[in-house]
Amino acid sequence: AKFRHDKIREAAYGRIGANERVRYHHDIGMALYSNIPGFDADANVMLFTTVGQLNRGISLILEYPSEMRISIAEMNCKAGMKAIECSLFGAAYKYLKAGIMLLPDGSWNYHQTLCVELYSLLSRAAYALGILDDAFQASKMIIEKIKMIEDKLDIYTLYIKILFAQDDAVKAFNTCRWVLRRLGENVPPPEVVEDIGVHATVKTTYSMYIGFSTSELLGMEESKNPIHIAIMNFYRELIFVSFKVITKQLIYYYICRWAQYNSTNGFCRHTPECLASFACALNDWFDFSRESYKIGKVAVDLMKKYDVVSDCAPFVYLAVYSSVALLVEPYQSCADMLQRGYEFSMSKGDTDLASRNLVLMVQNLYFGGTKLSVLKKTISSRIHLETQRSHQILLPFWLIFE
Repeated sequence: AKFRHDKIREAAYGRIGANERVRYHHDIGMALYSNIPGFDADANVMLFTTVGQLNRGISLILEYPSEMRISIAEMNCKAGMKAIECSLFGAAYKYLKAGIMLLPDGSWNYHQTLCVELYSLLSRAAYALGILDDAFQASKMIIEKIKMIEDKLDIYTLYIKILFAQDDAVKAFNTCRWVLRRLGENVPPPEVVEDIGVHATVKTTYSMYIGFSTSELLGMEESKNPIHIAIMNFYRELIFVSFKVITKQLIYYYICRWAQYNSTNGFCRHTPECLASFACALNDWFDFSRESYKIGKVAVDLMKKYDVVSDCAPFVYLAVYSSVALLVEPYQSCADMLQRGYEFSMSKGDTDLASRNLVLMVQNLYFGGTKLSVLKKTISSRIHLETQRSHQILLPFWLIFE
């Protein structure tokens, strides 16, 4: 019965002319919009329904006065934000594109906050969907329009990720160094690092941590200084993009610079990522398996203490459970943690980190002795889950494994 009803409705809708459809959607949307004071505008279903109808009549709304266009653009912005919170990046992308289309001339001068929100959210949604040109242009717009570096640190973080995804790792690396320099942290270029000496830097950094017990490291107070947190964040981005730019030795130098800055200026929300990276460097450089594992586990525990698991887990799990933990914990256990890192990455729309966790998860399952039939079943189930996502960027990875 429901199927017949749907078909009847589709047939009736199909008989309405294109212009009339626009008018009908516009009128329904405006009727819902006019009743906003009567319902909770934050209720997702009602918000999405109202904005969806209005956007299908957007050609008529573009003729409205600026105040009305701004009001509906704000609704699209709110809908886009809520869609991203639900990992509905495809829906968010449509809402945010419509919101930007509705902005009147001069909006950057008179409605800068709304413009920044719309363009930054669009950049995030487009990046998650792999629409990199749109993501790049949206982030670039904010960078060009906003003057103070402190007001665009978040968008610079995303801009660097987009550059890396566009295979412009050199520009991403240099942008990290430029932002760090603007924040007061002068990071030497690779050609200078080669003359400094990596071995001595790793050894010096190790001496800054070796004297602390696990409980003392976990007892460190969390810094809330915004500039300190920003510098730690851009060190993280520098390390992430450096794998395509410089040698492993030079990467270890920058990891140690990051760990030295962390030790000198205090622990913060990015310390778990810093210590996880430093644990990898120690393990690979000096083969300090016991000490590197201790620092890696501290990184995992600090995520919980600072309540940053959802933000830091993709990076920390990747570093710890693809390297130092393999010397102590079973392959299956490490694979489980990498799977969690993969899921956290996907929920955030960070497909680069997701792909790295994914590849190493399957690798650990294989080397851990998982039967090929079981591994194939696992991969098949992941393919099924990927086909249910609104963004299927990683589906090809799973198909390759299959």
